[in-house]
Amino acid sequence: MAFCNHWYPPAARLNFRTEFPYELSLGPDSTVSPTGTTILVTEAYDKMYRRLLHLREVDRVGPTVRGAVVTGQSGVGAPLTRSPPHMTTYCRICFPGKTVFQKFMLAQLISAQEVVLLCDSVEILLFFRGRVYYRPTNSGFVFLPRPPVGLYYPIWTLVDVNTLYEPPIQESWKIWPVQTSSPNPIRWRYWSKHNKAALLGIPLWNMQELISGYVFPCSPSSSQIPAMPFGGAYYVTDRPSPLQPLSSARVPRLSKATGYSTPHPNFRPYLE
Repeated sequence: MAFCNHWYPPAARLNFRTEFPYELSLGPDSTVSPTGTTILVTEAYDKMYRRLLHLREVDRVGPTVRGAVVTGQSGVGAPLTRSPPHMTTYCRICFPGKTVFQKFMLAQLISAQEVVLLCDSVEILLFFRGRVYYRPTNSGFVFLPRPPVGLYYPIWTLVDVNTLYEPPIQESWKIWPVQTSSPNPIRWRYWSKHNKAALLGIPLWNMQELISGYVFPCSPSSSQIPAMPFGGAYYVTDRPSPLQPLSSARVPRLSKATGYSTPHPNFRPYLE
């Protein structure tokens, strides 16, 4: 609930920048730390977010691609944790960060005042008009807020299920799922095939992002940047990013939630 309160005011959008990479404080996030966490936002995160906006908008005009799977090399994302007092920098982990991207996208959607579902292996959270509701994941995606009559406006549904089985994404037009997952197709093969979902990948970090995400055991004023060994060599790819800028992708208009029906009693208020 504190995460929602932090990002729901429209002014929260001022935290997002256009120069990359940059550090973004997520505010209170009990899934990482009760006091909050900071992430490193890469350009790939912004491109991926805009590509998903574009795909969903195209689907609304004429249903084609209903959902997406976001995958990439397995590994931890880019949460930044304060170093011990004798250090003046951050501890940073340098991998593509599918789950961290999901947190970035959740913050973007809540700040745009969209209706959002967040699903993990245990519960489904519904972010609706500045409040949070929940119910068990095994109950599925039913009894959801309904858009105005006659409008096709599926609910953003962010899925990160830590099992070897697919999430309970039913054959419904009411949701637009975005599942972050390992490349193992057993986690998303059936629903993505049925929905003709897009399969997207987050690229590895480039050299600038690796440097920004490195652990500096000294003052930032140090003139030397230590090498970053992964098996004795820099872990860098020269492959171009498959995520190209999408000029037609727009940030969602505010107050999309105003036309939806209120949550069903099957969803309980989340009080934490």
